[in-house]
Amino acid sequence: MIRHLLAIAVFGVLFAVAPERASAQSHEGMKDHHGKSAWKELDAFHGVMAAAWHPAQDGDLAPARARATELLAKAEAWAASIAPAGCVKPDSKARLAKLVVNAKRVVELVENKGTDDALKSLVKVLHDDFESGLESSCSAGGHDAKHR
Repeated sequence: MIRHLLAIAVFGVLFAVAPERASAQSHEGMKDHHGKSAWKELDAFHGVMAAAWHPAQDGDLAPARARATELLAKAEAWAASIAPAGCVKPDSKARLAKLVVNAKRVVELVENKGTDDALKSLVKVLHDDFESGLESSCSAGGHDAKHR
């Protein structure tokens, strides 16, 4: 009887933790599907962007709120860096400047305790700007459509 109750308790704990663990694993796997680029600042920004955006897609805005200032710091470092050969397009500087502006808007929204909907929308803009030309300017793996 005690073994039976213990087995039920263990199963219950595993069942309760499994969805959270599966979600964390799926987000973790998304960070690496692009591969590394030749531009370390791009990769650093991408790591933080993925950690903020992927949970936000599922309605979890806590990581975006917690990492907003880090996101801005990575965007600023990327914009200030020198691109490796082959990683620049004619509009890269303008796109990076826009990325920094929007990252500042994310920080301001978080500091002003903006709504989750407003934050999700703004992080989506930042994510889409990143993927719509900046990432592909120096990406090793390209973009996977199911990633969105």
